[in-house]
Amino acid sequence: MNTVTYDQAKKLKELGYSEEVLRSYHNKIGWGERPFLDSRIGLNNYNKEKYNKDGWYNTCSAPSVSEALQWIREKYSKIIVFEIKVFPRSNGDIIYPYTIYDYNSRIGKYERFMVSTVCKSYPEAESALLNELLTYLEQKK
Repeated sequence: MNTVTYDQAKKLKELGYSEEVLRSYHNKIGWGERPFLDSRIGLNNYNKEKYNKDGWYNTCSAPSVSEALQWIREKYSKIIVFEIKVFPRSNGDIIYPYTIYDYNSRIGKYERFMVSTVCKSYPEAESALLNELLTYLEQKK
């Protein structure tokens, strides 16, 4: 399971991600930007208050990249769709490009918004796609 990065977790939190997951990122006052990944079950963005009492702050749910993509797919399906493709190449390599489609309300259909650079693994493509989606959704706010 590939866990989202701390930066991805912060952006997901800003977009309203608050699912209960197996991991969370935590930071402690005075540590600066040095979060650690905690694997205690049941921690999420909403129960951060108990950490604030002990000097903890900036608690962010840390889902897997796949869980984050599924959440985006469910929450934002009216404005954006995306896919990762698998292409075997003649030399035996497999590449994983992704595409993002943006809903154009003027014409009432989805249009291709972005096509990725080629990724060499599915987890790499998922993480790159998540970065692009988070950037896109931040700009749409």
